[in-house]
Amino acid sequence: MDSQTIELKNSWAASAVHLTPGTLLHSALVYSHRATGSKNQVESLRRFYGYRGVSPGNWYGSGCGRVAANYFANTLTPFEVLCRHTVFGFYSLGTSEETARQWASELTAGRAMGCNRYTRVGDAATPQKGLRWCVDCARAELSTIGFATWRVVHQIPFIRICPTHRSILRTGRCRCKRSAIDCGAFMLPGEICSRCGLLETFQEEMPTAVAYQGLMDRAVVAFDQQLSIYLSAPIQL
Repeated sequence: MDSQTIELKNSWAASAVHLTPGTLLHSALVYSHRATGSKNQVESLRRFYGYRGVSPGNWYGSGCGRVAANYFANTLTPFEVLCRHTVFGFYSLGTSEETARQWASELTAGRAMGCNRYTRVGDAATPQKGLRWCVDCARAELSTIGFATWRVVHQIPFIRICPTHRSILRTGRCRCKRSAIDCGAFMLPGEICSRCGLLETFQEEMPTAVAYQGLMDRAVVAFDQQLSIYLSAPIQL
């Protein structure tokens, strides 16, 4: 693998796994939970993030200070963890640098209430508001690294198709009637629930606006390169 794009397996625990930039931090939590043989979801959450008192998803990365020190062995700063592995890396681009740093400081310290608590607003097509994935991305990762991971850009609400494969994104829930993000089984993309043995999937609606793909591509570039989302760009007619 390219050493410049792989971010480190460290000595924190044998459960640590490589994370490429853009991999949602929740993927590492799920893998670590399984690799350690833990039977207690709450204990795995506290071990990974510290005490936060919020949902397993942790969209914004509260507790990233602990993750940077323990999981990445301080090879990444807490701010880098937020920018590369959580939706903070996109939403913070619409704020001033000072505001982003203050926000990151709150998240680093593990504060996850008020404006630091992310509420995903779904639509009729995705009522369960779970994590989304691309089938083609999942297949590619299964063939190269042995397991699929959640991707940050797939969780940005207005992104309905995979920027890489142009495949419609999917979300799912099990017979337990919980979305993949809330399932006690700590699921990865496309997996069936270990409790009920089922995964019911839903597809996003394909956007029809001509300018949509341009908007999506600009958002992905902004996240990947950490560019302000308000930077002007020439309009191609």
